[in-house]
Amino acid sequence: MLEVSAGGVVIHNGEFLLLKKFSNEWVLPKGRLENNETKEIAAIREVQEESGIKARIIKYLGFVKYDYQHNDGEKVKKQFIIFIWSLKI
Repeated sequence: MLEVSAGGVVIHNGEFLLLKKFSNEWVLPKGRLENNETKEIAAIREVQEESGIKARIIKYLGFVKYDYQHNDGEKVKKQFIIFIWSLKI
C-alpha cells in the first residue's frame, strides 16, 4: 500500500521551520492526503494544523519515497510530496 503525505519546508528570514515530535525527533510539517484532496490543499491544511502558522506555497520541490513499518508491524510504502513555503505576513 502507498501512503501519500504532503507538506514541506517553511522559510522565513533565512530560517526554516522544524517540529519536535513526542519522540524528540525533529520533522518537517506534513500529513496524509485525505479523500479527493490535491497535494497542494493537503499540504496547506497540514502545515497549518501541525504548526498553527499560515504560509503560502512558493514552489514544488519534489518528493521522497521510502519504506515504513507501523507500530502494529504493517509495512507500507510512503511518499512525501515537498513544497517550499513562505510565511503569510
